Amino acid sequence: MIQRRTYIKRLTEAEVGVKETNEIYIRLPNDFDYEEFFQNKGYLNGTVTQIDFQAIDVQNENAVVSLRFSYYANSANKEKRIPSLRQLFESHQVSAGDYAELESITEKNETHFTIRFHKADETILKCGKDSQQVYFIQNEEENNPQKLIEKRKNERLGSKTDSFQLIYFGAPGTGKSFTLKTQSSPFEDQKKISKDKKDEIRNAIAEAITKSGKLTLLNSIGFKYSDELKSIQRKDLSSYCEYDKIDELYIGSNAKPISDEIQIEKDEQLTDIDFIKDLIQNKKGGNDSLKWANAIGFKFGDFLKDWTLDELRKTFELSEPQMWWIYRGAQASQIRSSEIETEIKYVERVTFHPNYSYAQFVGTYKPVQDSDDKKQIKYEYVPGPFMRMYCAAKKNSNNDFLLIIEEINRANVAAVFGDVFQLLDRKNGVSEYPIAASEDIRNFLADNGINEKELCIPSNMYIWATMNSADQGVFPMDTAFKRRWEFEYIGIDENEDGIKDYDVPLQKKEDGSHEWVKWNDLRHSINDKLTEMKINEDKLLGPYFISEEKLKLVEGKKEDNADEFVKSLKSKVLMYLFEDAVKMRPGDLFDENAVGKLRFSDICKKFDEIGQGIFNFKK
Repeated sequence: MIQRRTYIKRLTEAEVGVKETNEIYIRLPNDFDYEEFFQNKGYLNGTVTQIDFQAIDVQNENAVVSLRFSYYANSANKEKRIPSLRQLFESHQVSAGDYAELESITEKNETHFTIRFHKADETILKCGKDSQQVYFIQNEEENNPQKLIEKRKNERLGSKTDSFQLIYFGAPGTGKSFTLKTQSSPFEDQKKISKDKKDEIRNAIAEAITKSGKLTLLNSIGFKYSDELKSIQRKDLSSYCEYDKIDELYIGSNAKPISDEIQIEKDEQLTDIDFIKDLIQNKKGGNDSLKWANAIGFKFGDFLKDWTLDELRKTFELSEPQMWWIYRGAQASQIRSSEIETEIKYVERVTFHPNYSYAQFVGTYKPVQDSDDKKQIKYEYVPGPFMRMYCAAKKNSNNDFLLIIEEINRANVAAVFGDVFQLLDRKNGVSEYPIAASEDIRNFLADNGINEKELCIPSNMYIWATMNSADQGVFPMDTAFKRRWEFEYIGIDENEDGIKDYDVPLQKKEDGSHEWVKWNDLRHSINDKLTEMKINEDKLLGPYFISEEKLKLVEGKKEDNADEFVKSLKSKVLMYLFEDAVKMRPGDLFDENAVGKLRFSDICKKFDEIGQGIFNFKK
């Protein structure tokens, strides 16, 4: 637990020396609990209780300053103060009415201190408009979002410190995907942590460079965040953005204010070729000609967005660089700010199927439309979900990332994972045996700011999956693959609390209404009979074999939706039981005397008449 104690005080004229006092100090209130704040009872220096401490001067490159606290317990007013602050106040140009902020932070039985100063209008939000001082305590395990995430993550993993690869399995409808979704919520919670603009820009760039048309997207990001980026010198922009190829960002951020200043007196000018040509000629060949071209492309984007590069060059007599920047500005103008993703994806979900491949899972070169010439097709490395999560985890080591694989055994996992299979051997979460990255992957990683020749899954990347071993048409997993995963079985009744109150309609009565029964009771009766028949548990009906969405259609015994629900029940439950669970012995589950011939059509017809009567169990 980290405990942070914060004291903020508005300084008086006496404290800052305006009244020409000999002492410059911070006076603390008489009821100030110094033992709690300093985590120290102090020592007696004559008649004064004193605590010597060092504080980090946050606003002076974290310089360490030596300070002391004095408690004049024997004086008439029992004053508490931090004295001898003249040099510190002068270095920060502290004036009367400014605020001093002191913090003590205790973690693992060690306490350290910080001090900073604020001008009068900076701290009003913390202190309150009329407040002279405020003191508060925060227990960060409870209040800090990142600490809360770590706590919930530990609760989720429990003792399974090696659950970096986890597979949930169980009978159909046991809620495997629901459980996985619930367990993944701490990863999603990371989105709630507030980020400053720098983080937002970096996230937008990280998302853009994984996509086709990234140059246009980067140019659009430059326009969107012009207020933050335009004042940054070109040589410093790479460091700020944590991205090397900053031409689109730099020119876009500087072109935005130019675009805003272009005066349009009448709407006709927005499509007037001669007017646009005159604007281009004004800056042609100047030092800012590329920014000017980009600004014009952005300003007249609605008119120029469908022009080809050759049409732009010939019509406006452009140099090749100008042609590209006008074109890119026009394309960037069509990207709405809301389309620029500024949030990192902490969770990505993929569903395997028989035709799923390594190229789809990890990544490969694919033909894509050229964002700079939509009539052209080019080949570009397109990352799959594994590589997207891998890059995000590598670039954001302080956060955790989760790749969810639904129905993992519906694909040939040996073929889909390929050489990535070697990375699943992990020690303390890190791949124990890295693999060489192909040239394609190395180039893609380099574009993402990851200059590594080998792939090695980091400890902040998790891979969780679901599988259903009972289904037909699934691929077997070999022992070598299985042993690299933790398996967690979802029991047949484990998630039944969520559906216990749902009633479902069966056959119609004489008055046209339906007979109703609790879905969970019907499910238990069927499962008990299947168990009596020695059918394996993975063939039984889980609570969500009928989805909750379907159950809600008839919640409260809604007759309006009953017929539709009965159709669904027959096509899902009865068909599964007849075609799969009891395929070889239908007469043991279905009452042949009641239904006649053991054909699926006859069973469905009889169900409409007698409901549960079609089954060989006690109703």
